[in-house]
Formats: sequence, C-alpha cells, structure tokens
Amino acid sequence: MQLLDDFCLSFDNLCSLLFQQIGHPLSKPELRALLDEIKDTAGVTLQEIDGRFRFMTNAILSVQDERSRINATDSDKFKVMKELVHDILSPAPSVSIYGSKTISATVELCRGRQNPVLIPGGDIKLNVRFVDASDFEKVHNALLTESTKVENKQTMFWVCTLPQDIELLLIDVVRDETICNNHRHDTNKEIQDYLRAQQADADKNRQEITRILRQSQNNSETICKGSPTSVNGETYKTQALKNFAEQVYNKYPLASRSMSASIVSDLLAYEDSTKLPESLNPFGIVGDNGVIETGHAAFAEIKDYIASSNDANGGQLSDHFSRAQYGWSKDTIRYLVALMLKAGIIVVRSGAQSFKMFTKNAAEAMKNNTSFSHLGLSLNTDAHLKPAEMMMAMTTLKELYNPQGLSPIPASIAKISLKIATQRRTKVEQLKDTFEKLKMAGTSTVSQAVNYLVKIIDSEGAEAPYLFAKDKACADALRFVNQVFKAEEQGKVLTSIKKIQKRLNDTQRLPQLPTLEILKNQLGEDEQAFNDIMLDPICFNHTSEYADLASHIDNEIEQACMHFYTEATLFINQKNSEIRGSEDFCSLKEEQKQSIEVLMSRIAIQEGKTLELLQEMCNQFTAFYAPLGLFDSIERKVKDFVAANKPAVTTPAEDDDSKRPNESSDATDAESVTGANEPTVVRRQIKRRLTQRQDVESLINELTRLLPQMDEGVSIDLSFID
Repeated sequence: MQLLDDFCLSFDNLCSLLFQQIGHPLSKPELRALLDEIKDTAGVTLQEIDGRFRFMTNAILSVQDERSRINATDSDKFKVMKELVHDILSPAPSVSIYGSKTISATVELCRGRQNPVLIPGGDIKLNVRFVDASDFEKVHNALLTESTKVENKQTMFWVCTLPQDIELLLIDVVRDETICNNHRHDTNKEIQDYLRAQQADADKNRQEITRILRQSQNNSETICKGSPTSVNGETYKTQALKNFAEQVYNKYPLASRSMSASIVSDLLAYEDSTKLPESLNPFGIVGDNGVIETGHAAFAEIKDYIASSNDANGGQLSDHFSRAQYGWSKDTIRYLVALMLKAGIIVVRSGAQSFKMFTKNAAEAMKNNTSFSHLGLSLNTDAHLKPAEMMMAMTTLKELYNPQGLSPIPASIAKISLKIATQRRTKVEQLKDTFEKLKMAGTSTVSQAVNYLVKIIDSEGAEAPYLFAKDKACADALRFVNQVFKAEEQGKVLTSIKKIQKRLNDTQRLPQLPTLEILKNQLGEDEQAFNDIMLDPICFNHTSEYADLASHIDNEIEQACMHFYTEATLFINQKNSEIRGSEDFCSLKEEQKQSIEVLMSRIAIQEGKTLELLQEMCNQFTAFYAPLGLFDSIERKVKDFVAANKPAVTTPAEDDDSKRPNESSDATDAESVTGANEPTVVRRQIKRRLTQRQDVESLINELTRLLPQMDEGVSIDLSFID
C-alpha cells in the first residue's frame, strides 16, 4: 500500500518490487485479485489509470458510491450479451448447399424469455443459447421437444455450455459503462481519470466475456427436428448448419440453376422447340422432339400451388418458390411458368387480357420479375371441347342473338361472338351504369354480362366457345340483359323506375307544412311499395307494376297541388282581412290605405299540377309569412304610416284622479293647488324623428308658447316618442 501511495506503478513494476529475487514463486493472478479487492474496498480510492495504479483524491468517493448503487437489470445485461454475440457471429453464418446455392441463417439470441433477432438473414433460423453447465440437461431436454414443433421446422437450436459464470462480469460492465455515461460531461480531472479507468475495466471484462463465450462454443450441441449433434465453433456451421439447410431446401434440386434475367425473351426467340440450346433447357424439360414434359416434378409443384390458391398471382408464386423448401431463383420461376404456358398447362392474365399460349404479348407481360408479379395465374381446364360441348355453345349463341352463318366449330363461334360482343359492349355498359345509379338488385348480373363481353373481346373471341358451352353464368347474364332491353323497349320499365325515384327524392325537399302531411304519408306508403318491388332482381317481371305506381304518384301529387292552392289562398285572404280590420289600418288616410291594398294584392300564388310547381307554391307561401316577408313588410308599412300621422308635439293624456298637484299641462295650471311654493311641471311629448317641415314649425311654436311660464318657476318635461 505504501508503494502504491508513493509511486504510480504499473502492474509489472509492482510485481518486480514485491518479488525481487529471480526464481521467486510469483502468482500474478493472486496479486491481480488482491489489487482488485483493494480497489473495490469502500472508501479506498486506488484506481488503475492508463496502466498505472495510484490513489485518487476523495473527489471520486461519491462517484464510486453511485457506481456501487447502480442496478444492472436483466435488460441491461442482455444488451451487453447481444453486442458481444453479434460481434462473434457476424456476418450471418452462411453455407453452400447442392454446389450452387448459398444459404444465410437468421441469428436469434435467446436468454430467459427474450428471443430477439440478432442478425437478419434468410429463411433458416439459428437460435443461440448460452447456458450454465448446471442448466444444460434441462435446456437440452426441453429443446428436443420444442424443435419438433411445426413452427420450428426451419429453426436450428445451438446450445453452448458456459465454462464459468459470466453474471458478475456482465454486472461490472453495466455499472462501468453506466457510470461513464452518467458523468461523461463532468469537468473534474480526477473524475475523468476515474471514468477512464472504469471504461478500461469494462473493455477488459467485455474481452473476458467474449473469451468465455467463444470457449463455450467448443462445448456445444445443435438440435433440430428432435435430433442433437455435438459441435464446436466451426463444425456447427460447416456440418450441422449445412446438413440442416439441405433438409430444409430439399426441393431445390428440382430447379437448381439460376436463369438469366432475359430468359423469357430468349425462349420466345425459338418458335421451334427442337432447336432450343442447352442453356434454355438446363433441366431437360423439353425433349429432343420439341415436346414439353408436362409431368416434370417442378411443373407438378407449381400446378399444386396454383390449384390450392385462390387467384394466385406471379408475385405470390415467386415468393413461395423462392423460399424454403424450394429456394429457386425468381428468373428460374419465370422460365418454368413460360414453359408451362407454352405447353398449355396454365392460363396467364395480364390486366383484362388472358393468355393460353406463349405469344409475343404474353412474353411481354412476363418479361421481368416486376411485371411478372402482377400476373394472374390459373390452370387451363378448357384446353379441349368435345363435339357435344361445341354444339351447346352454338345453340346458346343462337338463342341469345340468332346470328347468321353460325356453325359448330371454334373459329366460327369465336368470330361471330367477337362481332356481337363488340357491338353490344357499350350499350350493356350503359345499362350497368343505370342499374348502379338506381341501386337495382340485378346490378351484379349486369356487371357479369359486361365482364363476359370484355373477356370475349380481349381474347379476340377465343374464350367464347368455352364460355357458351360450359359457363352457364355467362349465358344467364347475357340472357338477363336481353330481357331488360326488351322490357324497356316494350314497357319502359327503366323509365318508370327512374321517374318514381325522382319523384320520391324530390318530395324530400318539400317543407314541413301541415297542408302537405297527407301527401307525405301517401308517398311514404308508395316508397315502401316501391322498395318491396325493387328487392326482386327480375325487374322485367314487374313492368306493369312500376308503370302503375308512377302514374299513381303523379295523381297524388296533382291532388296535393290543388289542395295546397286552396288552403294557401284561404290563409292569405284571412291574413289580408286581419290587416284590414286592425286599428292601425283603420286610422290611416285613404291614400295610405290604397297603397297598402296594392301591396296586399300582390300576395298570391300561381296554381300548378306538378311536383315542381308544388315546390314553387310552397316556397312562395313560406316566403310570404317569413320574417321580412311580404306580410311582415306590409305590417311595418302600416306602422310607419301611423307614426307619420302623429303630430310632432303632443300633450300626454292624464286622468284627473292621477294628476299630482305639482304638475300642469298648460299655462292656466301653473299655480299649485297645495301651495305657491310647490314647483309646477309642464309635460310634452315630442317625435323622436322629425321628417317634415310642419313638424319642426309645430315644435318651435309650442316651445315659444311655453317660454313666458319659465319666468314663473314652471319646469318643462320633454319625452320622446317613436
């Protein structure tokens, strides 16, 4: 301790001073442990800084105490473990299988319940666990069962047995790095020296943990699908991972070659399959005679996938076969699909187009992986039609459209079907828009008819024989459309439906007036009846019902117009009579009454018999009674006339019993009845607004008349009136 206090010695210097004789037994680990014990003693400030031991001042005691109180959580320790294992296993372990494919594993580190992805890789997972020797048997038995589960069929578990406990080392690393991080901005030099020493300890402990982890790999085993294998830091990858990868990718050999990006275009260039070079036939699928082996194992896998998937597309297909258990390249997958299309095994859809043969347009649609991902794929189930089926197609087409020159051969049916579909497509699409706008129950059937016509046009008629022979829904949809057109032509069924909907919608905008309640109740019943009929998609069966209902609604509206006109006219006349009988109107001058009569004569509504005119009558009637409407305007006009007729100055009327003895209305009342000393008040009312010359003169004359009374102590009380 005295040596350490006197000199800043390195560990080697200290060893030399303590053991000066040559050959003296020296245990450096024991000395190192002793120094670590001294350093960790509470209140002792000994630290190893830059490789030399020295005692620090008491400035670091509080920091030391803070370090000792740091709680190293499982999460903190696991974070250190992840960093160290990541460094050990990076980059992701990879192996070569079947001589042509490299597989990278996704690394997971498991500690307790935590199981995060440490290094991303491929489909295969390498689940790494570092366990104490005492826990190995328990973990081993658990993983023998766990590895057989379906969700772990692509996971290889790697259990490494630790030769010694690393918990204390992890705790020291967490504490050292945490205290350094907490005080990284501290300006005290002593504390900075102390932190540097702690960081050095953390680095040393990290190296020690790494050494222990690497050593544990040499005493480890892998477990996959219930089978354990003893491995070390090298054989876990070169043997165990390689064997496991070949088991996972067991169908890779079916198409084990990666084709070029231009493979589809290259294949299209050879119309004669007998001349295909070996580079375009690496799997021997095309025979020397140019015949494609439709039963090839790779084809069988793709067919099974398409058959088991609903609306499979190129993107899904590529994703499925590029992953385990196949691992085929995406260009190779496109090559296989192109051969299957060439053999007539599948149908490829690009947008609205369908391809049953490997044509130029088909090759263009799958020229690269991006365009291929958007293609629809299905099995070609209609490659050949029997004679009876061809006759069925011709019979159906004749029933629907009765074309001339039709014969039961594919070319004839395709040609005539294409002509009919081209002619009727626009008309049927317009019918579809009408059905959608009217929200009719048969909309889906009309949409089907449009889709079938488009399908025939896009395939240039090639789809028609199959559709008319085997797809009953096609004939039903087109037959439905024909019947709708016939019903519209003969009975105006769609016209009636449009008319009814317009009437019902327009009546919703009528105001809430008691006079219209009967009409609205009637229309409510009509709407319910209309909705009931609309539930039946076979609209052409109700042609007469729609026509009768439309006529019935028009009659109800006409009756409502007549009723409303009568009632509204009665209300208007009553209101006019009310105004004429008012006291204000009676007080008007004759010419003023005449002007009011002119205004009232303008209040009238125009009689009509349609819903539009009924709406207009309602708007007019409502406007008459609205605030600031005509009636409101007339009543204000009457009040204005009454106000204008009043004199500019008036004497307020008072009952004799209410007169107070100190007030008088003219000069003769100036003397108070209760005594000469009581003040006398003269009251006058003056218009607030003077608009005529005579009003001003009247005011001046009245004030002039009252002027002499001011000398007698009389006061004047003026009040304004409207």
